[in-house]
Amino acid sequence: LEDIRSLSRAFAKAELRPNTERWDAERSFDDDVVPKLGELGFMGMLVSEKDGGMGFDPRYLAATLEEFAWGEPAIAAVVAQTTLAADVITTYGTPEQRAKWLDGIAAGDLVGCVAYGEEPGAIETYATRERGGWQMDGRKRYVVNGDLAHLAIVLARTDEGNALFAVPRERGINITARAETMGMRAVALVD
Repeated sequence: LEDIRSLSRAFAKAELRPNTERWDAERSFDDDVVPKLGELGFMGMLVSEKDGGMGFDPRYLAATLEEFAWGEPAIAAVVAQTTLAADVITTYGTPEQRAKWLDGIAAGDLVGCVAYGEEPGAIETYATRERGGWQMDGRKRYVVNGDLAHLAIVLARTDEGNALFAVPRERGINITARAETMGMRAVALVD
């Protein structure tokens, strides 16, 4: 655990902390950050080895997120959101979804987000079953990482109750606005 914490601190000190003011002003971080995180194994810490990740337990991720938050909290949020998306795919996804998403997430080639922050009774997104799949309509607010994500894990109401859906960006995710925040401006909070 201490080796991972040390590696995380070294990355935060060398790659994140020197850029925090610039990234905050630019409201984005450099394009090479996520690939570097993937190269060092940070994006796939909880993804199993057979799915291209490190297969660590959550303590390692917690230590890493703590160090990254010291370096640049927005990057800690990117890693946390992507890890949550990967964990949903790992736990509930089909073999095809696992093959499609997990290796790319672990490598830092793909970014994920989760769009299920509201209370279950306040869900404004609905999914209806259609031939060959689902049709989803509605809105999600304050999705961290939503503008970068290749994959969104979306909580929606269905006729059978609430359900999680793995929604690829190219299947109709539409970003309508970016929230004006007082901090963590290097990563978007979007509607």
